[in-house]
Amino acid sequence: MKFSILTFAIMAISLTSIAQKKSPIDGNWILVEKNGQKLNFQNHQFKTYNQGYFSVIILKNDGTFNSAYAGPFSIKGNVYTETYKYGSKPEWFGWTGEQEWKIKGDTLHMVGHNRIIDPEGKEHPKTEWSQFVEKWVRVK
Repeated sequence: MKFSILTFAIMAISLTSIAQKKSPIDGNWILVEKNGQKLNFQNHQFKTYNQGYFSVIILKNDGTFNSAYAGPFSIKGNVYTETYKYGSKPEWFGWTGEQEWKIKGDTLHMVGHNRIIDPEGKEHPKTEWSQFVEKWVRVK
């Protein structure tokens, strides 16, 4: 019986590792350009992707804390989808946004929001959330 439980535990851990496959964007990123405007060190966003979860810290223009969010993300082709599950503004919990993405070297390009879905599953016009073109650089 002990052998069966041990075998099951090893298989479960192995399957979990397979399910949490590393994505091409896993790592830490800093926002350096938004809508064609280069950003300085006082209005940055820092974003981390790790095995299907993202977290982001957003600063105000004066460098003080604005907000932070986290939740699951997925990538299918050139479509990146993230859902706000945790954060500093609970009214965003459960909202999902879709963006287009591509990577060139250590630069991540994001264009969004292409599709927005509320917590009840209703799609909203993409104009309800800000539209953007962003350039992120990998932090080493």
